[in-house]
Amino acid sequence: YVFARDCCRKILELDPPDALKLGPTATWVLGLADCTEAKWNDAISVLKAACVKYKGCSIEDKILFSLGSAHMYAKDNAAALAVFNEIIQKFPGTDIAKLAETQASKLGGK
Repeated sequence: YVFARDCCRKILELDPPDALKLGPTATWVLGLADCTEAKWNDAISVLKAACVKYKGCSIEDKILFSLGSAHMYAKDNAAALAVFNEIIQKFPGTDIAKLAETQASKLGGK
């Protein structure tokens, strides 16, 4: 992910209205690059913004799960639990919801 950072930034720079529909993936990769480098606050900022800007996109569940994980690794368990619970509510019965349930239970949630 780290090596793709410049490319993803360029995609976002060249296509601000997201006409090519690459914005969600490019932004997600930027957040994952920050996660790879344990830059949790940066990852949280990027992924939160992506959740707002690309709400309803085809990878919203993955972006949310990455956001929850970043909160968890940043030791903000309450925020992580809230995100995992959001995934469980929005994407019931999916594999990502099952993963979110596992993470939520580890954090003392449902």
